[in-house]
Amino acid sequence: DPFGLFETSLEQGRASTWLVRAHTVSLETPQTVAQGDGDDTVISAHATHAGRPGASIREYVQGDDLRTVHWPATAHRGELMVRQFDPPAQPRIHVVVLGNVPRPGTNESWEWLISAAASACTELENHNLATLATVGEREYDNHDDILDALARAGESLPDRLTIEESPTLLFLHTSADHFPPAPHHSPAFAWVGGASAEHGANELTRLGWDAVAISPYDSIAESLYPAMSGGDLR
Repeated sequence: DPFGLFETSLEQGRASTWLVRAHTVSLETPQTVAQGDGDDTVISAHATHAGRPGASIREYVQGDDLRTVHWPATAHRGELMVRQFDPPAQPRIHVVVLGNVPRPGTNESWEWLISAAASACTELENHNLATLATVGEREYDNHDDILDALARAGESLPDRLTIEESPTLLFLHTSADHFPPAPHHSPAFAWVGGASAEHGANELTRLGWDAVAISPYDSIAESLYPAMSGGDLR
């Protein structure tokens, strides 16, 4: 009021933080590859090398097929033992994102890599393929958690990164301070963005990756096609 006798305050509401997930594009290709049509790709390797049925030994239960009796174990234990055939283990596809980008929203190459990683993870999820994502210092195996982690990705880098022996997709920004070796016996594809991307791709190739340098103007679907559907990445 003009005489200064009263005062009032107005609360406009609390501040909110919004998490904006990366834009994803449809890759469309894993459907046929997951059925075994591809060659040396992440998806075809997952389908082809998903493991063979194993067998564990357990005590005989009435009704078990006597053809499954394991005689050496029976002799050793002194009671009837049978083989129990277990379903094959399903290896996970490993998606790795590495970079040290202080202002990720302003770096076009980093945004491309994040969008490509999110697109790949979404396509794998759509086809019920088990995925393990390493984003920064943590690992995630739940799809929503993966997308949230990608939305926050930027400056965090693991002190030590071990690439497990499984089909792997690596999305690497050249701000990362180290380039990990590829798994020895599984398809390993890498996309490299940032300054000196060509040099980074060459270095990863030397370490066993099927690597390619990208620009933020490249088509994500076309760039990921070789890994997801077959063919030579380069």
